[in-house]
Order: sequence, then structure tokens, then C-alpha cells
Amino acid sequence: MAPTSSLNSAGAALLVFEPEAEYRRHSLAGYWGPVTSSIDWCERNYVVTPFIAEFFNTLSNLGMIVLGLSAMYLHAREGMEARYVVAAFTLFLIGVGSAAFHGTLTHIGQQGDETPMVIGSAVWLWCLAFSDPAFEAKHPKLGSRCAWLLGAFVALFGYMHFLYSFVAVFQVLIALMVSTMVFTLTRMWRNSIDRRRSGWLFAIYLGSILIALPLWIIDQHFCVHLHSLPGGLPNPQFHAWWHLLMGANCYMGPIIHAPIRLVALGKKPSVRYWLGVLPYVQYIDGRKL
Repeated sequence: MAPTSSLNSAGAALLVFEPEAEYRRHSLAGYWGPVTSSIDWCERNYVVTPFIAEFFNTLSNLGMIVLGLSAMYLHAREGMEARYVVAAFTLFLIGVGSAAFHGTLTHIGQQGDETPMVIGSAVWLWCLAFSDPAFEAKHPKLGSRCAWLLGAFVALFGYMHFLYSFVAVFQVLIALMVSTMVFTLTRMWRNSIDRRRSGWLFAIYLGSILIALPLWIIDQHFCVHLHSLPGGLPNPQFHAWWHLLMGANCYMGPIIHAPIRLVALGKKPSVRYWLGVLPYVQYIDGRKL
């Protein structure tokens, strides 16, 4: 049965699952008090521990946090441009904010999740828009001006979202930003000279989001069915898998984009593997050969 909308104690729209018995099981009280966020996800609250509202949805953010920190370290170590370090920091920030949201289901925790998602998307859109060094040289001040405009937009969004918690507006905005990012990077990769060697990296990038999106939808719209699977099977916690897959997607984006940017800068990039597992980009300056 589909979820219906009600109001929580703070007067905000709260996702409620029918029948009523299911909702009562879903709404156990815990350390952080009643739900004040405008969304309550499918995972039942405070089941594993009274200190974490949604245990699996919170724990799964460790993937984003670890990948974000690893990318910051590797990009800085390899002398990559600051834009890639900043993009990695936003991935780390999203992981921390999402953990705060799912761990507390509070209004302030929700802001810590959703506003960093807009920040990260804005940073990555800027990186994609200013990929071509020739374009940057032709318009030397445009990049900084766009960065300031995006910063002002994010600040305004964060303030308004804190006041009104507009869930639908946020979801539409993120959908538009992510669609633009995926489409733009896909086009760049298809036109790159090294796409054959990076094909499997791109497959992870695109495949992760194509798998994550239906899992997010199923978790939100078929929650009652996920809690009553045949044979007593447990809820597969699709929203937690969404976190893991989107962490991989966000990490792989710069790994695909950086070689394209570096070739345009006259450098020779290659993909290496930290600890034999995690891909990162290394390069040499072609003009020194």
C-alpha cells in the first residue's frame, strides 16, 4: 500500500505508512526524540539502538565519508587542481550530513544532508562547465563570477530550505542538477580519446546511478511490501544501498573527468590504484618530455 501524508509534531509533512499498525512499529521513540524532519524513510526507527534512528541508513554513509576523505588525500597528493579536492570534500560533507539526518531524523539533521547535496552538485556543475582550458583563457573572469553566483544561490537555498523544508522543490532541483551532470560527463567521455581504456570506470559511474535510482524509488513507495517479504525475509534496506552506490558514482565522476581535463592541459594522465583497489589519477606534464 502506498504511503500517505500526515503531519508530525512540528507541523511538517511526514511520510506515514499504512496500515496504522505498520506506522506504530515504524515510529519507535529514541534518544533524539520525535521526528521533526519532513521525511521519515522506510527503515524502522530505533530498532537496532536507541541512539541511532535509522541504523543501516546511517551506517551506509561511511562509504561516502571514506571515499570523500580518500579522494581528498589522493587528489592533493598527486597535485591535482583544487577543484577536484573541493569536489571530494563535498562528497565527505554529504556523507557526514546524511549520517546526521538518518541518525537523528531531526529538522537540523535534514538540512545537514540536503543542503550539502546542493553544494556538491553546484561544485561539480562548475567543474564540468569550466573543463576546457581554451574557454577559460578566453573568459578569464567568468569562472570566478559563476562560482560567486553559485555560492550565493546555495546560501539562499540553504536559508529558505531551513525555513520551509520544501521537499518537492529540493528533489526536483537535485534531479535536474544530477541529470545535467550525468548527461554532460557522458558526452565528454564519449568524445574523449581514451574512452576505451576508461570504459569500465565509466560503466561503474553510470551503472551505479542507474541501479541506485530504482532502489530509492522502491524504498520510498513500496515500504510496506519491503517489511512483509515472503518467507519472513528482512527489509533489504534499499535506501542504504542507494547511499553506497551514489558514493561510488560521486567518487568515479572526477576519475573520469580529470584525464579529459588533463589532456586538454597538455598533460599525460593515467589511472592508478591505491592499495590495489581504489582508482585515482596520476599525470606527468607532457611539455617536459
